[in-house]
Amino acid sequence: MKNRKVVAVSVADAGVLAVMKVTGEKSVTSVPRSVWRDLRIDIPADFQESDKVDDGERLYTSQLTFREVCHEPWMVTHPVFKIRLADGTELLIGGRLRPFPLVTYTQQYSSDNGKTQLQEFSVTWTSTMGSREIES
Repeated sequence: MKNRKVVAVSVADAGVLAVMKVTGEKSVTSVPRSVWRDLRIDIPADFQESDKVDDGERLYTSQLTFREVCHEPWMVTHPVFKIRLADGTELLIGGRLRPFPLVTYTQQYSSDNGKTQLQEFSVTWTSTMGSREIES
């Protein structure tokens, strides 16, 4: 069985993905490696994907939640996320066109010096495509 834990998260602006090519129902290629900004996260991050049929159209919802170890400004106008799983698989959350992922930021303050001090980000993306595997 493959290890499906999320071990890395990267972000880029959707505008740089103009060269991306959809190669199958759930895969893309020609995603430039140089456009990604790697985020320092608390490993593993949480990821889940679900789908439903609404008015005869299948909608996929991707939900990524991660905690940043060291927050450095990275917010972009139209974010697209790349996650890497422990088995080496890379998935794309978002695309070059609307709808773009919605990012929610939470900062908790407490007397505990543990993980509750980390900044948490929740990324939600609902579309007719769903996350796609990035092919080399």
